Amino acid sequence: MGLRGRAALLAGVAHLSGWVRARGLERRRLRRLSRAKLRLARVVLELDVLELRFEAARAALADSPSGGASDDDAVAALESDWDRIRTDSLRLARREQELEHAWLGGPAPRGSSGQTVGETPDWSDLEQFDQETAELQRRADALAAASELRAGHAGSGSVLDRLALPLLQSVDEVLAQRSRLARAAGEGTGESLDRLRSARDELLALNQEAATIPARSGGDDGDSDGARLVAEHAELLERWEAVERRIVGACTALSGALKTHRREDHPGKKALRRDAEERVRRRVQASSAGASDSLDELRSTLGLQHGAAGGPMWSAERVLAALDHTELSAEHSTGGISEEGWQAVVATVGMILPVAAGLLTGWAAVERADVNTAFGRTLEATSLWRPWTSSATSAPSRSSRSPPTSDPPTRTP
Repeated sequence: MGLRGRAALLAGVAHLSGWVRARGLERRRLRRLSRAKLRLARVVLELDVLELRFEAARAALADSPSGGASDDDAVAALESDWDRIRTDSLRLARREQELEHAWLGGPAPRGSSGQTVGETPDWSDLEQFDQETAELQRRADALAAASELRAGHAGSGSVLDRLALPLLQSVDEVLAQRSRLARAAGEGTGESLDRLRSARDELLALNQEAATIPARSGGDDGDSDGARLVAEHAELLERWEAVERRIVGACTALSGALKTHRREDHPGKKALRRDAEERVRRRVQASSAGASDSLDELRSTLGLQHGAAGGPMWSAERVLAALDHTELSAEHSTGGISEEGWQAVVATVGMILPVAAGLLTGWAAVERADVNTAFGRTLEATSLWRPWTSSATSAPSRSSRSPPTSDPPTRTP
Protein backbone atom coordinates (compact mmCIF):
# COMPACT_ATOMS: atom_id res chain seq x y z
CA MET A 1 0.00 0.00 0.00
CA GLY A 2 1.41 3.32 -1.03
CA LEU A 3 1.57 6.57 0.87
CA ARG A 4 -1.68 7.84 -0.63
CA GLY A 5 -3.47 4.65 0.28
CA ARG A 6 -2.33 4.86 3.89
CA ALA A 7 -3.39 8.49 4.13
CA ALA A 8 -6.81 7.65 2.72
CA LEU A 9 -7.17 4.77 5.17
CA LEU A 10 -6.29 6.99 8.15
CA ALA A 11 -8.71 9.65 6.97
CA GLY A 12 -11.47 7.06 6.67
CA VAL A 13 -10.79 5.71 10.17
CA ALA A 14 -10.83 9.24 11.63
CA HIS A 15 -14.08 10.04 9.86
CA LEU A 16 -15.66 6.79 11.06
CA SER A 17 -14.58 7.35 14.68
CA GLY A 18 -16.01 10.88 14.58
CA TRP A 19 -19.30 9.57 13.22
CA VAL A 20 -19.49 6.87 15.92
CA ARG A 21 -18.79 9.46 18.63
CA ALA A 22 -21.45 11.80 17.27
CA ARG A 23 -24.00 8.98 17.14
CA GLY A 24 -23.17 8.03 20.74
CA LEU A 25 -23.73 11.60 21.91
CA GLU A 26 -26.99 11.73 20.00
CA ARG A 27 -28.22 8.51 21.62
CA ARG A 28 -27.30 9.82 25.07
CA ARG A 29 -29.18 13.02 24.35
CA LEU A 30 -32.27 11.15 23.22
CA ARG A 31 -32.21 8.85 26.26
CA ARG A 32 -31.99 11.81 28.61
CA LEU A 33 -34.77 13.62 26.79
CA SER A 34 -36.97 10.51 26.94
CA ARG A 35 -36.36 10.16 30.67
CA ALA A 36 -37.33 13.78 31.29
CA LYS A 37 -40.44 13.38 29.12
CA LEU A 38 -41.53 10.34 31.14
CA ARG A 39 -41.23 12.29 34.38
CA LEU A 40 -43.24 15.16 32.99
CA ALA A 41 -45.90 12.83 31.55
CA ARG A 42 -46.34 11.13 34.90
CA VAL A 43 -46.89 14.45 36.69
CA VAL A 44 -49.31 15.71 34.03
CA LEU A 45 -51.34 12.49 34.08
CA GLU A 46 -51.62 12.59 37.87
CA LEU A 47 -52.59 16.26 38.11
CA ASP A 48 -56.27 15.43 38.51
CA VAL A 49 -55.61 12.95 41.32
CA LEU A 50 -53.22 15.41 42.93
CA GLU A 51 -55.84 18.14 42.79
CA LEU A 52 -58.37 15.89 44.53
CA ARG A 53 -55.89 15.17 47.32
CA PHE A 54 -55.09 18.84 47.65
CA GLU A 55 -58.76 19.84 47.83
CA ALA A 56 -59.45 17.14 50.43
CA ALA A 57 -56.56 18.33 52.59
CA ARG A 58 -57.63 21.96 52.30
CA ALA A 59 -61.21 21.11 53.25
CA ALA A 60 -60.04 19.01 56.19
CA LEU A 61 -57.84 21.81 57.48
CA ALA A 62 -60.65 24.32 57.08
CA ASP A 63 -62.97 22.13 59.18
CA SER A 64 -60.33 21.34 61.80
CA PRO A 65 -61.54 22.11 65.34
CA SER A 66 -58.12 23.38 66.37
CA GLY A 67 -58.09 26.17 63.79
CA GLY A 68 -55.57 28.90 64.43
CA ALA A 69 -52.68 30.34 62.49
CA SER A 70 -50.94 26.98 62.08
CA ASP A 71 -53.79 25.59 59.99
CA ASP A 72 -53.89 28.77 57.92
CA ASP A 73 -50.16 28.49 57.28
CA ALA A 74 -50.56 24.85 56.27
CA VAL A 75 -53.34 25.73 53.82
CA ALA A 76 -51.25 28.56 52.38
CA ALA A 77 -48.27 26.22 51.90
CA LEU A 78 -50.42 23.62 50.13
CA GLU A 79 -51.98 26.24 47.86
CA SER A 80 -48.59 27.71 46.99
CA ASP A 81 -47.19 24.30 46.09
CA TRP A 82 -50.24 23.38 44.03
CA ASP A 83 -50.15 26.63 42.03
CA ARG A 84 -46.44 26.22 41.37
CA ILE A 85 -46.80 22.60 40.24
CA ARG A 86 -49.64 23.46 37.88
CA THR A 87 -47.77 26.44 36.39
CA ASP A 88 -44.48 24.57 35.96
CA SER A 89 -46.24 21.59 34.36
CA LEU A 90 -47.64 23.82 31.61
CA ARG A 91 -44.34 25.63 31.11
CA LEU A 92 -42.29 22.43 30.90
CA ALA A 93 -44.79 20.87 28.48
CA ARG A 94 -44.19 23.80 26.13
CA ARG A 95 -40.47 23.51 26.71
CA GLU A 96 -40.62 19.86 25.68
CA GLN A 97 -42.28 20.80 22.39
CA GLU A 98 -39.60 23.43 21.74
CA LEU A 99 -36.77 20.96 22.29
CA GLU A 100 -38.36 18.31 20.11
CA HIS A 101 -38.98 20.85 17.36
CA ALA A 102 -35.34 21.99 17.45
CA TRP A 103 -33.71 18.56 17.73
CA LEU A 104 -36.10 16.10 16.11
CA GLY A 105 -38.01 18.31 13.70
CA GLY A 106 -41.31 17.84 15.48
CA PRO A 107 -44.34 20.11 15.17
CA ALA A 108 -43.93 23.73 16.11
CA PRO A 109 -44.93 24.51 19.70
CA ARG A 110 -48.26 26.21 20.23
CA GLY A 111 -47.01 28.43 23.00
CA SER A 112 -43.73 29.74 24.33
CA SER A 113 -42.12 28.56 27.53
CA GLY A 114 -40.28 31.82 27.97
CA GLN A 115 -36.90 30.26 27.15
CA THR A 116 -35.11 30.54 23.83
CA VAL A 117 -33.90 27.50 21.90
CA GLY A 118 -31.53 27.77 18.96
CA GLU A 119 -31.47 25.63 15.85
CA THR A 120 -28.77 23.50 17.48
CA PRO A 121 -29.56 23.46 21.21
CA ASP A 122 -26.73 23.14 23.69
CA TRP A 123 -26.29 20.23 26.05
CA SER A 124 -27.00 22.64 28.90
CA ASP A 125 -30.57 23.12 27.62
CA LEU A 126 -31.26 19.42 27.98
CA GLU A 127 -29.60 19.28 31.41
CA GLN A 128 -31.75 22.16 32.63
CA PHE A 129 -34.91 20.50 31.29
CA ASP A 130 -33.96 17.22 32.97
CA GLN A 131 -33.30 18.91 36.31
CA GLU A 132 -36.53 20.90 36.18
CA THR A 133 -38.64 17.82 35.47
CA ALA A 134 -36.96 15.94 38.34
CA GLU A 135 -37.68 18.85 40.70
CA LEU A 136 -41.29 18.99 39.50
CA GLN A 137 -41.72 15.28 40.21
CA ARG A 138 -40.30 15.67 43.72
CA ARG A 139 -42.66 18.57 44.46
CA ALA A 140 -45.66 16.63 43.17
CA ASP A 141 -44.78 13.60 45.31
CA ALA A 142 -44.24 15.85 48.32
CA LEU A 143 -47.60 17.57 47.85
CA ALA A 144 -49.38 14.22 47.54
CA ALA A 145 -47.73 12.90 50.71
CA ALA A 146 -48.37 16.10 52.65
CA SER A 147 -52.01 16.16 51.55
CA GLU A 148 -52.51 12.60 52.79
CA LEU A 149 -50.94 13.46 56.13
CA ARG A 150 -52.86 16.70 56.57
CA ALA A 151 -56.17 15.07 55.65
CA GLY A 152 -55.59 12.11 57.99
CA HIS A 153 -55.81 9.45 55.30
CA ALA A 154 -54.86 5.84 55.88
CA GLY A 155 -51.20 5.11 55.45
CA SER A 156 -50.14 8.65 56.28
CA GLY A 157 -47.60 7.23 58.72
CA SER A 158 -45.45 6.21 55.76
CA VAL A 159 -44.96 9.91 55.02
CA LEU A 160 -43.21 10.40 58.33
CA ASP A 161 -41.27 7.19 57.69
CA ARG A 162 -39.67 8.90 54.72
CA LEU A 163 -38.49 11.67 57.02
CA ALA A 164 -37.58 9.49 59.98
CA LEU A 165 -35.51 6.77 58.28
CA PRO A 166 -32.53 8.83 57.03
CA LEU A 167 -32.65 11.08 60.11
CA LEU A 168 -32.52 8.15 62.52
CA GLN A 169 -29.67 6.60 60.55
CA SER A 170 -27.63 9.80 60.89
CA VAL A 171 -28.41 10.15 64.61
CA ASP A 172 -27.57 6.50 65.30
CA GLU A 173 -24.22 6.90 63.57
CA VAL A 174 -23.42 9.93 65.72
CA LEU A 175 -24.37 8.02 68.89
CA ALA A 176 -22.10 5.15 67.85
CA GLN A 177 -19.09 7.51 67.82
CA ARG A 178 -19.06 8.15 71.60
CA SER A 179 -15.48 6.94 72.06
CA ARG A 180 -14.19 8.88 69.05
CA LEU A 181 -15.94 12.04 70.22
CA ALA A 182 -14.46 11.61 73.70
CA ARG A 183 -10.95 11.31 72.25
CA ALA A 184 -11.39 14.27 69.91
CA ALA A 185 -13.36 16.70 72.10
CA GLY A 186 -13.12 15.38 75.66
CA GLU A 187 -15.55 13.70 78.01
CA GLY A 188 -17.84 16.74 78.02
CA THR A 189 -19.59 15.43 74.93
CA GLY A 190 -21.35 12.74 76.98
CA GLU A 191 -24.13 15.08 78.11
CA SER A 192 -24.87 16.19 74.55
CA LEU A 193 -24.96 12.57 73.42
CA ASP A 194 -27.41 11.72 76.19
CA ARG A 195 -29.71 14.55 75.08
CA LEU A 196 -29.40 13.36 71.49
CA ARG A 197 -30.32 9.80 72.48
CA SER A 198 -33.38 11.05 74.40
CA ALA A 199 -34.55 13.02 71.36
CA ARG A 200 -34.00 9.98 69.14
CA ASP A 201 -36.16 7.80 71.39
CA GLU A 202 -38.94 10.40 71.37
CA LEU A 203 -38.76 10.64 67.57
CA LEU A 204 -39.18 6.87 67.32
CA ALA A 205 -42.20 7.06 69.62
CA LEU A 206 -43.78 9.78 67.47
CA ASN A 207 -43.21 7.73 64.34
CA GLN A 208 -44.92 4.72 65.91
CA GLU A 209 -47.76 6.92 67.12
CA ALA A 210 -48.32 8.22 63.60
CA ALA A 211 -48.51 4.65 62.32
CA THR A 212 -51.16 3.69 64.89
CA ILE A 213 -53.50 6.66 64.44
CA PRO A 214 -56.69 5.16 62.96
CA ALA A 215 -57.94 6.61 59.70
CA ARG A 216 -61.71 6.55 60.20
CA SER A 217 -64.25 7.57 57.62
CA GLY A 218 -67.92 7.03 56.89
CA GLY A 219 -70.79 6.51 59.32
CA ASP A 220 -72.80 9.09 61.14
CA ASP A 221 -69.81 10.65 62.81
CA GLY A 222 -67.43 10.38 59.85
CA ASP A 223 -66.99 14.14 59.55
CA SER A 224 -66.18 14.60 63.23
CA ASP A 225 -63.75 11.67 63.17
CA GLY A 226 -62.01 13.09 60.11
CA ALA A 227 -61.68 16.50 61.75
CA ARG A 228 -60.29 14.90 64.89
CA LEU A 229 -57.70 12.97 62.88
CA VAL A 230 -56.60 16.15 61.13
CA ALA A 231 -56.15 17.83 64.50
CA GLU A 232 -54.15 14.85 65.81
CA HIS A 233 -51.83 14.91 62.81
CA ALA A 234 -51.32 18.65 63.13
CA GLU A 235 -50.48 18.30 66.82
CA LEU A 236 -48.13 15.40 66.04
CA LEU A 237 -46.27 17.52 63.47
CA GLU A 238 -45.79 20.24 66.08
CA ARG A 239 -44.26 17.74 68.50
CA TRP A 240 -42.17 16.30 65.67
CA GLU A 241 -40.71 19.71 64.92
CA ALA A 242 -39.97 20.27 68.62
CA VAL A 243 -38.00 17.01 68.75
CA GLU A 244 -36.10 18.03 65.62
CA ARG A 245 -35.11 21.28 67.34
CA ARG A 246 -33.73 19.26 70.25
CA ILE A 247 -31.70 17.14 67.83
CA VAL A 248 -30.33 20.28 66.18
CA GLY A 249 -29.38 21.71 69.59
CA ALA A 250 -27.53 18.57 70.70
CA CYS A 251 -25.66 18.26 67.40
CA THR A 252 -24.77 21.96 67.46
CA ALA A 253 -23.24 21.47 70.93
CA LEU A 254 -21.19 18.53 69.64
CA SER A 255 -19.98 20.54 66.65
CA GLY A 256 -19.01 23.38 69.00
CA ALA A 257 -17.01 20.99 71.18
CA LEU A 258 -15.16 19.71 68.13
CA LYS A 259 -14.54 23.27 66.95
CA THR A 260 -12.49 24.09 70.07
CA HIS A 261 -10.13 21.17 69.32
CA ARG A 262 -9.42 21.97 65.68
CA ARG A 263 -5.93 22.27 64.29
CA GLU A 264 -4.70 25.04 62.03
CA ASP A 265 -5.06 22.88 58.91
CA HIS A 266 -8.69 22.01 59.69
CA PRO A 267 -11.07 22.94 56.83
CA GLY A 268 -13.30 25.96 57.25
CA LYS A 269 -17.04 26.32 57.53
CA LYS A 270 -17.64 26.21 53.79
CA ALA A 271 -15.82 22.90 53.38
CA LEU A 272 -17.71 21.32 56.28
CA ARG A 273 -20.99 22.68 54.94
CA ARG A 274 -20.40 21.16 51.50
CA ASP A 275 -19.33 17.87 53.05
CA ALA A 276 -22.44 17.74 55.25
CA GLU A 277 -24.74 18.54 52.33
CA GLU A 278 -23.16 15.81 50.24
CA ARG A 279 -23.57 13.33 53.10
CA VAL A 280 -27.25 14.28 53.44
CA ARG A 281 -27.79 13.79 49.72
CA ARG A 282 -26.20 10.34 49.76
CA ARG A 283 -28.12 9.36 52.90
CA VAL A 284 -31.50 10.32 51.42
CA GLN A 285 -30.67 8.65 48.13
CA ALA A 286 -29.75 5.41 49.89
CA SER A 287 -32.85 5.42 52.11
CA SER A 288 -35.16 6.01 49.14
CA ALA A 289 -33.45 3.39 46.93
CA GLY A 290 -32.32 6.11 44.52
CA ALA A 291 -35.81 7.57 44.00
CA SER A 292 -34.83 10.95 45.44
CA ASP A 293 -31.85 12.75 46.92
CA SER A 294 -33.66 15.53 48.77
CA LEU A 295 -36.50 15.88 51.26
CA ASP A 296 -36.67 19.67 51.14
CA GLU A 297 -39.91 19.75 49.15
CA LEU A 298 -41.67 17.36 51.52
CA ARG A 299 -40.49 19.24 54.60
CA SER A 300 -41.54 22.57 53.14
CA THR A 301 -44.98 21.27 52.24
CA LEU A 302 -45.46 19.84 55.73
CA GLY A 303 -44.50 23.17 57.25
CA LEU A 304 -41.26 21.96 58.85
CA GLN A 305 -38.85 24.84 59.08
CA HIS A 306 -35.40 23.42 58.51
CA GLY A 307 -34.34 22.42 55.02
CA ALA A 308 -31.15 20.81 53.78
CA ALA A 309 -28.89 23.33 55.55
CA GLY A 310 -29.53 23.70 59.25
CA GLY A 311 -31.94 20.80 59.59
CA PRO A 312 -31.59 17.91 62.03
CA MET A 313 -30.08 15.50 59.54
CA TRP A 314 -27.68 18.13 58.24
CA SER A 315 -26.61 18.91 61.81
CA ALA A 316 -25.92 15.22 62.52
CA GLU A 317 -23.97 14.76 59.30
CA ARG A 318 -21.99 17.91 60.09
CA VAL A 319 -20.88 16.35 63.39
CA LEU A 320 -19.65 13.27 61.53
CA ALA A 321 -17.84 15.38 58.93
CA ALA A 322 -16.21 17.56 61.60
CA LEU A 323 -15.13 14.47 63.54
CA ASP A 324 -13.47 12.94 60.48
CA HIS A 325 -11.66 16.19 59.64
CA THR A 326 -10.55 16.69 63.25
CA GLU A 327 -9.01 13.22 63.50
CA LEU A 328 -7.37 13.59 60.09
CA SER A 329 -5.79 16.92 60.96
CA ALA A 330 -4.62 15.54 64.32
CA GLU A 331 -2.85 12.64 62.59
CA HIS A 332 -1.14 15.00 60.15
CA SER A 333 -0.04 17.41 62.88
CA THR A 334 1.29 14.85 65.37
CA GLY A 335 2.55 12.33 62.87
CA GLY A 336 0.80 9.56 64.79
CA ILE A 337 -1.01 6.57 63.40
CA SER A 338 -4.67 5.97 64.02
CA GLU A 339 -6.15 2.70 65.19
CA GLU A 340 -7.12 1.82 61.62
CA GLY A 341 -3.56 2.61 60.55
CA TRP A 342 -2.10 0.27 63.16
CA GLN A 343 -4.44 -2.48 62.02
CA ALA A 344 -3.22 -2.01 58.46
CA VAL A 345 0.41 -2.12 59.62
CA VAL A 346 -0.15 -5.35 61.57
CA ALA A 347 -1.88 -6.96 58.60
CA THR A 348 0.94 -5.95 56.26
CA VAL A 349 3.63 -7.29 58.60
CA GLY A 350 1.67 -10.52 59.00
CA MET A 351 1.74 -11.03 55.24
CA ILE A 352 5.37 -10.03 54.67
CA LEU A 353 6.97 -11.89 57.61
CA PRO A 354 6.19 -15.48 56.44
CA VAL A 355 7.41 -14.66 52.94
CA ALA A 356 10.66 -13.22 54.27
CA ALA A 357 11.21 -16.24 56.54
CA GLY A 358 10.68 -18.61 53.62
CA LEU A 359 13.16 -16.71 51.45
CA LEU A 360 15.84 -16.75 54.16
CA THR A 361 15.35 -20.48 54.74
CA GLY A 362 15.64 -21.17 51.03
CA TRP A 363 18.81 -19.12 50.69
CA ALA A 364 20.40 -20.97 53.61
CA ALA A 365 19.55 -24.35 52.07
CA VAL A 366 21.01 -23.33 48.71
CA GLU A 367 24.16 -22.06 50.41
CA ARG A 368 24.69 -25.41 52.18
CA ALA A 369 24.12 -27.42 49.02
CA ASP A 370 26.57 -25.30 47.04
CA VAL A 371 29.68 -26.30 49.11
CA ASN A 372 32.45 -27.80 46.81
CA THR A 373 33.50 -31.08 48.47
CA ALA A 374 36.03 -31.87 45.69
CA PHE A 375 38.38 -29.01 46.54
CA GLY A 376 42.02 -29.79 45.68
CA ARG A 377 41.31 -32.62 43.26
CA THR A 378 42.19 -32.66 39.61
CA LEU A 379 39.02 -33.08 37.64
CA GLU A 380 38.99 -34.02 33.99
CA ALA A 381 36.43 -32.04 32.10
CA THR A 382 35.72 -34.96 29.76
CA SER A 383 35.04 -37.50 32.48
CA LEU A 384 33.19 -34.93 34.60
CA TRP A 385 30.85 -33.41 32.09
CA ARG A 386 30.64 -36.07 29.34
CA PRO A 387 30.92 -39.48 30.97
CA TRP A 388 29.15 -41.15 28.11
CA THR A 389 32.05 -40.20 25.74
CA SER A 390 34.94 -41.36 27.96
CA SER A 391 35.27 -44.82 26.37
CA ALA A 392 35.07 -43.46 22.91
CA THR A 393 37.78 -40.93 23.52
CA SER A 394 40.07 -43.30 25.45
CA ALA A 395 40.18 -45.95 22.69
CA PRO A 396 41.16 -44.71 19.25
CA SER A 397 39.07 -45.78 16.36
CA ARG A 398 40.17 -48.40 13.93
CA SER A 399 40.46 -46.01 11.08
CA SER A 400 42.69 -43.66 13.03
CA ARG A 401 45.28 -46.28 14.07
CA SER A 402 48.77 -45.57 12.75
CA PRO A 403 50.70 -48.37 11.02
CA PRO A 404 53.34 -50.16 13.05
CA THR A 405 56.75 -48.53 12.89
CA SER A 406 58.81 -51.64 13.72
CA ASP A 407 59.74 -54.25 11.17
CA PRO A 408 57.62 -57.33 10.98
CA PRO A 409 59.05 -60.37 12.75
CA THR A 410 61.17 -62.72 10.70
CA ARG A 411 60.76 -66.43 10.62
CA THR A 412 63.46 -68.54 12.01
CA PRO A 413 64.28 -71.60 10.10
